[in-house]
Amino acid sequence: MEMTDTKKKIVVALDGSDTARNAAETAIQIAAATSLMVEGFYIVNEHLILDPYANYSRELGSDPGFVSRDSLIDKFERVGFPLLDQLAKSCFAKDVNCITNLLLGGVPELILENARQASFLALGRRGNSHASDADHLGENFRRIAHHANIPMIVGGDLVRPIKRILWVYEGSNQSSLATTWVPTLQQAFNAELIVSLMGEKEISDQPEVFDSKFSDMGIKVDRFMDLRLELMDELIAATNTAGADLIIMAGYRRPEIVTWLVGSPVEEILRRNPLPVLIV
Repeated sequence: MEMTDTKKKIVVALDGSDTARNAAETAIQIAAATSLMVEGFYIVNEHLILDPYANYSRELGSDPGFVSRDSLIDKFERVGFPLLDQLAKSCFAKDVNCITNLLLGGVPELILENARQASFLALGRRGNSHASDADHLGENFRRIAHHANIPMIVGGDLVRPIKRILWVYEGSNQSSLATTWVPTLQQAFNAELIVSLMGEKEISDQPEVFDSKFSDMGIKVDRFMDLRLELMDELIAATNTAGADLIIMAGYRRPEIVTWLVGSPVEEILRRNPLPVLIV
């Protein structure tokens, strides 16, 4: 895929949560395989700093008590800099170029602004405040996902070497957008590709037609799975048993935004499957 210099990077948003850390690990794998650089951010949340009643303990790992705003910023920086240093070390180990930044401001706003010209945005699906609630999607994550206009690498509870990719294809224009990255990632990782044909009957009943269509795009499908859009439990079961290391799905786009539909396949996968998901 031909990309301009301004888009040859993956922006990684860190917050200390496990899902963000796993998103970073997946991002580094993709960066190493596709010759992209990584730009890591830790953002000191100004809304927490300015709210005298905010609970900082989950973000900081301890309760700082009553401290000045300058002292509180310093405590957040003491959390953020080690996370950024670890990201840089992990990138160095994979021979991936990396730059890091620690910023103060609104989390969604700064992440979206800095990711605007990137190839991918990598972030966790829930922050520290809901780390133990696997069914929860974080407030900042949802605000970012609702407005992001680039592919997102969404970290989950598992991360492993990418050897098998599951592509959930349901025939929309957004699924077509995935054809930009599916062959690139498949070839870069020499990965097995499973395609879940999902949607209307005429889509999922004609795998041979799509096999030829994908082949013309340079996509070699190793296995098809036949699913229906309305059978959500079947989709979740399939993604949990496919043995994939990365799931690729389309988002739901209206003019200039991603519409985050309650009960949508994307949201259900994020809630009920621990794997990293690439949303295009």
